[in-house]
Amino acid sequence: MSIKALILLLASISLSIVKADKIDDAIANAILFPKGDLCIGAGIDETTFSSVFSSTGGWHQQNAHYEEAAFEIEMTHNDKINSNHTWSMRLGKGGQIVSLIGPYGEANANQAASDSAWNDLVTQIVAVNSARDRKEPYKNYANFIHGSGPYLGDDGMPPPFYNPLVAMNCEGNQCTLVNWGQQAHVPTVHRSDLLYYQRYRDCGNGVIEYDQAIHHFGSDLTDVFDYFNTPWSNVRRSSLPQMMISDLSGKLEEPVKMDTFNAPGQLRDLDVTGGFTTFAQGPDEGSVSSPFNPGFCIALNKTGDINVLCDTEGSVEFTLTAQANGTATYSSYHSDAFGYYAVKMKANSFESGQVRKNCVYCNVLVTNSRTNFSFIIKHVIHWAYGGEWLYFGPSVTADVLNEEFKEGDEFVMTTLEFTRDDVFAHGGSALSFVHGINPEYGQPGNSFYNAKSRVRWGSTAASRDGTVWTTNFMGNLNPGETFYNRKYFISGSLDDAESTAKPFVPETQESVYTGENLNAEFDEGDVIQLHCDDDVFGATIGSESCWGGARSICYGSTVPKEGSKPLFFITCNETSYVGYDAYNFIPNAVDGELKPYICANEALSVRPTFKLLGYFDAVDCADLSGKAYVADFCSTFSSAPSTVPSTIHSSTPTSIPSSIPSLTPSSVPSVEPTSSPTVISCDDSPLNQSGLTPKGDGDFVQSNVNVDNLEIPTTYLVIPDQKITKSPTQSPNMPSPTPSYVMSVEPSFKPSMVPISSPSTVPSTNPSSTLTLIPVSMISLIPSSVPSVEPTSSPTVISCDDSPLNMVQKDRSCEWVGKKEEKRCERQKGEVKYHCRSTCGNPSSTLTLIPVSMISLIPSSVPSVEPTSSPTVTSCDDSPLNMFKNDKTCEW
Repeated sequence: MSIKALILLLASISLSIVKADKIDDAIANAILFPKGDLCIGAGIDETTFSSVFSSTGGWHQQNAHYEEAAFEIEMTHNDKINSNHTWSMRLGKGGQIVSLIGPYGEANANQAASDSAWNDLVTQIVAVNSARDRKEPYKNYANFIHGSGPYLGDDGMPPPFYNPLVAMNCEGNQCTLVNWGQQAHVPTVHRSDLLYYQRYRDCGNGVIEYDQAIHHFGSDLTDVFDYFNTPWSNVRRSSLPQMMISDLSGKLEEPVKMDTFNAPGQLRDLDVTGGFTTFAQGPDEGSVSSPFNPGFCIALNKTGDINVLCDTEGSVEFTLTAQANGTATYSSYHSDAFGYYAVKMKANSFESGQVRKNCVYCNVLVTNSRTNFSFIIKHVIHWAYGGEWLYFGPSVTADVLNEEFKEGDEFVMTTLEFTRDDVFAHGGSALSFVHGINPEYGQPGNSFYNAKSRVRWGSTAASRDGTVWTTNFMGNLNPGETFYNRKYFISGSLDDAESTAKPFVPETQESVYTGENLNAEFDEGDVIQLHCDDDVFGATIGSESCWGGARSICYGSTVPKEGSKPLFFITCNETSYVGYDAYNFIPNAVDGELKPYICANEALSVRPTFKLLGYFDAVDCADLSGKAYVADFCSTFSSAPSTVPSTIHSSTPTSIPSSIPSLTPSSVPSVEPTSSPTVISCDDSPLNQSGLTPKGDGDFVQSNVNVDNLEIPTTYLVIPDQKITKSPTQSPNMPSPTPSYVMSVEPSFKPSMVPISSPSTVPSTNPSSTLTLIPVSMISLIPSSVPSVEPTSSPTVISCDDSPLNMVQKDRSCEWVGKKEEKRCERQKGEVKYHCRSTCGNPSSTLTLIPVSMISLIPSSVPSVEPTSSPTVTSCDDSPLNMFKNDKTCEW
């Protein structure tokens, strides 16, 4: 097996067990600040992670089947003291929050919109270039970049394409995802040159610290982003219907009067708030006695808005009257479309088009003036469709409406409101967003601001069951700069919401860093060095070193620097690319439209994958073109067993045996025997049992490993899984009554009564003076001084520093790294076409053996009783083995 095949095989094993690698670990948190002072962390075993998907349920049928496609990892806090502080958060492939379940139930909206499956009503960061957003010459193209992924608006979608995950690190009490942000509306002519960092940290007590960073790696100096959602978020209205904003003292105000997102009055500067907003379970509609706004009016001569103040100029009182008996019927179409029980009823007499404003979560109390029967209208789809039909979501059925309202009965309508006292009297659970008060605005050096940061909110369509909530940073982010932001989510009881959220307000942060300032904050990050051999490559971080045969290619950093660019490893099916162009594999642009979610010349179902290798100077790393990245290409030494096979042996014994075979033997014995044998492969070794792999207990079966569409025969060397003796027998004067099952590292002082089944690495100091009656079943490393009664089944072999037997030679030992064509000496006999190129390092005191039939490399000093089955070959010059090293002929 070639070294590439071996490493790629290892990589496939590793990736099924461990998600992140050393580059991910180093990059993920490199430009995110340490935890806040109040983020004390969760208790022991309170934070857990799981990458195993299972549906949480409760999603709209429109997109429920994409739930697994959106899922990346689940992060859970299990509070053993206060169940109100327990939460489970699911993070999506795009870095977004796709689900947050707390004591209030599911907090995320139901994903009912047809073109947005966990890429709109989720928690995410969004960046907008206002100068290019639907502006000439590209008036038909929006320019804002989602922190989740594009809408489902083009060929190749569905399935959804989420922002490529280029690095991830989840350990301890935090999880960080780094993604290449995508334009939300596709196809598009606009590039995306933004990397999004999102970190979620469990602070304990129901608190989640949420860090966001955006690095602009573009080179077009006119590509300036100036409007941001930090984050764009939402809550599920049916779980948390009441929204309250804190005042300057930190007290929650009266519940907001919810209107659509773009309606006037649905925003506020952060510096006039107390720094947090809370969503509460609150009372059910109509369950408490509350004051009503007098009247219900419509401004017919202006906008057609419903429920304006009745003293508004041009307004008239708005009334509804049953136009006939028995007209209320269930509307299955609207019920399915909007997700609630919908009814149509002939109850209006307005001219068509006069009443244009609908009502979502309007909570209108309706009373029959004749009978005093009352019910609640929760939503209105059409006040007067066709001038006469009311389409609405009532709190009673159509049959009840037909029974209670007869032709001519008047609907007396008032708006139902809840007070702060109503909400707190109900109690229950709450979810708070700590957004801060934006003290950074107006400070010296913060010239990046264009306006104060603010909070903004509004209701969605009733079918989506959501309330949109966001904070806006309105400032400039230029190429080469990095935006940073910190906020908090808090799950708990409503009674504790104010006292828990208020201390975290000063912990929030918001700023923009130039490249120079970023390097000053993070000490220029850690060095990333890329190494290669053949057509694979890997990385070391900081002071780590790679194995001797690997060639160093280029140096980069975990932190962006002046003149550096993100270096990507991108794959499309079996084709890979290493470079700075994230759009390398896209199809040829038609009308300039970019489609990074499609691999050129591949089926639409094939998605590209991306990995961030670090930030490198744009002129470096060209030698990696066409090579494949392998996470564990450069392995570091460990004092404990790894969970997956290592490609390099440990330098000291481990105290616990590994449960999986090592790829190379360790240089010293283990304290306990391994439960699986050591496996070494070398397809050009002279000891090669070609095309054989171990089946168990020394048996072999034919096997082939397909790498790069090549059938490569694979050979393994098997070591018995017994404990290796590190020193001679403790009673050297007594022979062993039974043979050892494995070789001794040092020779015994007395001969064994029964021959050993494995050879010693050093000849016995007291050889037997008589013939051995039983032939040795394994090859000897040094020829015996007397003939055997029966011929050996395997010849004597002595190893040099280039041998697969890994013997000590001139204070060096060898590891096998590649294949070189052999150059034969003039006098050499036999046919050896290849040998294994080696790297020599510290001496090895153990050796790995495999039964093999081959020629003796040194003639026996006495004749055999029976002739050997393989002739002795005398080597050229005076070399005992004449193996070749570094393409040179022998020099002895």
